[in-house]
Amino acid sequence: MFACGEMGVLVATLLLSGVALSAADVSSGAGLFGNALVFPIETDNSYVTLTPQKPLELKAFTICMNVATELKGEREILLFAYRTGDFDELNIWRELDGRYSFYLSGEGVFFEIPQLNTFKTHLCVTWESATAAGEIKHMMFACGEMGVLVATLLLSGVALSSADVGLFRQALVFPSETNSYVTLTPQKPLELHAFTLCMNVATELKGEREVILFAYRTRKFDELTVWRESDGRYSFYMSGEGVFFDIPPLTTFKTQMCITWESAKGLSAFWVDGKRSVRKVYKPGHTIRSNGTVILGQACGAFLGDFHSHNFVGEIYNVNMWDYVLPESQIKALHSCGGHVPKGNIFDWPTIQYQTYGNVFSSYSNCVI
Repeated sequence: MFACGEMGVLVATLLLSGVALSAADVSSGAGLFGNALVFPIETDNSYVTLTPQKPLELKAFTICMNVATELKGEREILLFAYRTGDFDELNIWRELDGRYSFYLSGEGVFFEIPQLNTFKTHLCVTWESATAAGEIKHMMFACGEMGVLVATLLLSGVALSSADVGLFRQALVFPSETNSYVTLTPQKPLELHAFTLCMNVATELKGEREVILFAYRTRKFDELTVWRESDGRYSFYMSGEGVFFDIPPLTTFKTQMCITWESAKGLSAFWVDGKRSVRKVYKPGHTIRSNGTVILGQACGAFLGDFHSHNFVGEIYNVNMWDYVLPESQIKALHSCGGHVPKGNIFDWPTIQYQTYGNVFSSYSNCVI
């Protein structure tokens, strides 16, 4: 029998019924190009050991595999195991409750992603030590869009308070429920008779709780705030009562969301992944006032004070804003990361001026306009 403790060994240990696990590694000089490892029945002694090309003293990694299984129900499934003599250095699991996780020498981080099934799923896990940010990427075949998971564990605390310019190909990660936030500096005064506000958002926050997505406040008024309400609807408010929309909920995968409003007729709408909601009339003739502060991650009850418990957890990126309503073709181009879209003349993500406070950091994002 194989002893998984006396030396560091990589073990692909899927003891699965009706499973094909595909890999492209080298073992004893014999490759597996074009082949899958098949574990046809549940046994106590079926496994595969893998020999790495270099010592696994790692400060970052990406591990990818193709997996298919018909195993269901409340049971744990081990997808990948690397153990030294004393520690389980890296394990990847499907948990009893259906979540997916990986563990590094003790505590784990948990993700809610679509379940594995009888069709091939491409699964990647990434981690890097600098911020200790962990991520699972998941793609169902045939090759559709890759959904990026954003519930990120900060395994070691990172507290930032920095001013910077530009977030080209970067996402802001809010890993935990704290009074962490980011302020944005607009390129021009926010005295607005119309606007388009767009952002990419992903979160695993659920339940009957309000979630703040965007806040612009002057000293006396919440000039513009964007919310997920406790009943699941989405809304935005301009100095008083809000307007509410029934749109698909945010999930662990990226949602591209835009809000449009113009003062002349008061026409307003939410856009989700390039699709427009029904338009509603909201505050015709209104003007958004300038000389305020824009905040991501928190709602501000007083001017830079009295933070509420509606804080955001997840990722926000590609926050762009214009002082007019973008045409439908350009909002759709934003969703597809293609086509010509003018730079935001209030906020332009690649050149945006921002300052972080508390437990917030930036991480790679592969879509920019």
